[in-house]
Amino acid sequence: MLPNKPTQKDVNEWLDAIFSAAPLGKEKEYYQTAITAFENLTYYFIHRQFGANKKLIEKLFRTIRIDYVAVTSTLKRFQRDVYGVKRFDEITTGMVKGGKFTAATKDLICKEVSSLGLRVTADSPRKTRESAGFSLWMCVFRPISFNSLNLPEISPENLEVFSAMVNYFIASSYLGKFGNIVLGHNGHERQIRVERIKHDFTFREVSFSTLETFYGAIFQCDSDD
Repeated sequence: MLPNKPTQKDVNEWLDAIFSAAPLGKEKEYYQTAITAFENLTYYFIHRQFGANKKLIEKLFRTIRIDYVAVTSTLKRFQRDVYGVKRFDEITTGMVKGGKFTAATKDLICKEVSSLGLRVTADSPRKTRESAGFSLWMCVFRPISFNSLNLPEISPENLEVFSAMVNYFIASSYLGKFGNIVLGHNGHERQIRVERIKHDFTFREVSFSTLETFYGAIFQCDSDD
């Protein structure tokens, strides 16, 4: 359950639990930890959005429906798309150490990976690509919902885009660890873009490339790494 007053360190650990590569042979442990982190970040988002209304927060906690099959599917496809090449590199490195083939053969095989039409062909992808990979599958599976009949205080339209809001919150918070997110030059412009994000993440057919372009446009990295 969410700590009463999560620190920034808590939040960063939850983000890292989701966005880190699942270690070979410990995939089950990764999914268990990442799902708990997803829960905590969702509850934390609710606190941030409705912090002044404790009764509404408690009601949201009672009525929220997290589809754990959808969360797991999101995380599995995120791992495949973003860290699949990294995983392949680790597996082939192990095969070289096991004498299955030479390091030169391994390098030749890995060079050919870029011709396979994968979304991410680097074993250390950019942070904007990691965020795009997460958001893509969150848009597909939308694992958070509510029964609007039990929440008359919030319009069905706002509940409908809630999963999109959590999606953007988690992805942008992860990017925020490495730089700044700039949605606009003033409050009005930022609000327009937030509304656009909620709509697009809920109703439009998004792609990895459009999401990567989107995050690349709003993210300012603190370094050249």
